[in-house]
Amino acid sequence: MTLFMTSCMSKNTDIYQEDEIDGYSIEEMDGGTLMLAVSPIAETLFWCPGAILEEREGAMLVGLVRCHIDSECPVDVAAILHPTRHLVYKIVLPKTHKLIKLDYRSGAVQIWP
Repeated sequence: MTLFMTSCMSKNTDIYQEDEIDGYSIEEMDGGTLMLAVSPIAETLFWCPGAILEEREGAMLVGLVRCHIDSECPVDVAAILHPTRHLVYKIVLPKTHKLIKLDYRSGAVQIWP
């Protein structure tokens, strides 16, 4: 499977950086998909609509989209707000045999396996 990063980012779209993420967890689901739960810092003007995905250097890179609340931002995989955990977004990542890394401007951090 080849993944392509969404090429069109609006001026109100950015990618969360490592110091803007309070925490995350990842677990394998039935069928081999992965559930990424991520908690960005609390902000009044931004939210996380999902992630952009890119295959590079043998890994699937996951960029967590930081979107202004008055905008719609393109994503490859949509996030769902967790029903009981405040400010936790759930993102289902496709099945892959590649390493999974959170992608930041400062570099990528491996989160799976």
